Amino acid sequence: MPVINSRPDHPHEVLLVAGDDYTSLIRLSAVLHHAGCRVSLLAPRGVWVAETKYVRRRMLVGKGSVEVVEALRPHLAKHGADYRWIIPVDDGILRELVRRRNESWIADWFPVDVHTDAPELIVSKVNFFVAMTAAGVPMARSEVVRQLGEAVAAADRIGYPVMLKRDLGTAGFGVFKCNSRDELEGLFNEKIQSRPGLIQQFLPGRVGVTEALFDHGRPICWMSSYTPVTWPAPFGPSCVRQFMYHPEVENILRKIGEVSGIHGFGGFDFIHDPKTGRLDILEMHARATAGLHLGPKAGVDFVAAVRGMLAGEPTVQRPTAFDGETPRVTMFPQDFDRAVQQRDWGSLARWVSGKSGAKDIPWSDPRVMRSFARRTWRRESGEVLPRLARHVREPLPLLRRVAAALTTLLPSGAAAVSPVAVSSPQSTPPRTTGSPVPAPASTLPPVILPMPKPSPLSGPASSHGTPPRRRSA
Repeated sequence: MPVINSRPDHPHEVLLVAGDDYTSLIRLSAVLHHAGCRVSLLAPRGVWVAETKYVRRRMLVGKGSVEVVEALRPHLAKHGADYRWIIPVDDGILRELVRRRNESWIADWFPVDVHTDAPELIVSKVNFFVAMTAAGVPMARSEVVRQLGEAVAAADRIGYPVMLKRDLGTAGFGVFKCNSRDELEGLFNEKIQSRPGLIQQFLPGRVGVTEALFDHGRPICWMSSYTPVTWPAPFGPSCVRQFMYHPEVENILRKIGEVSGIHGFGGFDFIHDPKTGRLDILEMHARATAGLHLGPKAGVDFVAAVRGMLAGEPTVQRPTAFDGETPRVTMFPQDFDRAVQQRDWGSLARWVSGKSGAKDIPWSDPRVMRSFARRTWRRESGEVLPRLARHVREPLPLLRRVAAALTTLLPSGAAAVSPVAVSSPQSTPPRTTGSPVPAPASTLPPVILPMPKPSPLSGPASSHGTPPRRRSA
């Protein structure tokens, strides 16, 4: 079982071990800092989230999870007694540590007991399904498959559409919806390699996530929310959270804790059918996720929960049983990244105006905001600069998009006005005096000015709607 060191040099020294740019590290380090911890980070070079001001010491090594774990061993041999808590941040680090779980230096601090089956349970979808089904946890109907023939037979029994899941995956990658046998065969041959996979029933309902803190297997703080918008994968990380309450969540967490003995942050993904009230578990995550800082919106405080646990006085915090409309949060940087990469100009305009989740931007952490801006520019500049050059040459399409995006900022019911300058004369068909003005290609209605009645001496109107001059006699 993981052990909290009893005589560290600093009462709340915490080491985070990350293998990638998980945005949850920003929120996790802030929660730990406010709980009275001094946070150190071991991570690859170039990880932009490492710049958060809540990390006191940064040790940047290698380029990925394998090299980080390799560097972790000598670091703990020298400084392991300094840390009160050692936290693997992401799935890549967890998988690499599970692969090396028989090495003696891991046993004293890993989130679960390495001498049991629990390590495989927290990284393997197949093992988690088998263990939770045996424990009586409500799981989406699934079958373990190893070959294509087994997968096809399982899908026929369950009924299409089905979900095909790789045993090891993260952030929604490795999860595929199959609407037919042909789709299943193609995806299975391409996506399922040496390990077994799952064929899972596709259930109607709302997908969500439960985030929790466990004290040696006992859940002491948790909250649940729907995830109506995800990015970049259809079943990936959430960009929007809408909080919810379900009475069965506590019992499910208790069973997960009993089976796994997990210590630290964890939780599960679920699907909820509002018509029947049924809550089915999809998979587990044995790490912190990106919504910990939103606890107060659900009536819980992860900062207080961590502080109490480290002081040896844990108290159970249960979320609010909501009545009516529940809080909804657009998350940063997840939804901002989605809007940039999808070129969703309306969402970007709402972000810039402060109407779309600006309260979730960590303005109090300028270091990480500068790092985020640099990362975004490096990622987008290769495509943005050529686009800007094209827009300078041909500005009208961009002006139409900007005008459409700006209308999303108007109060509900306000009249939308499109600048006449956005319409191209070449795209406006000829008309005669008194004829209706055809709608432009833009989705915004043009401003239509009344035309003066033609003079008896005037000829036909011009193609731009201005009557020709009267010739001198």
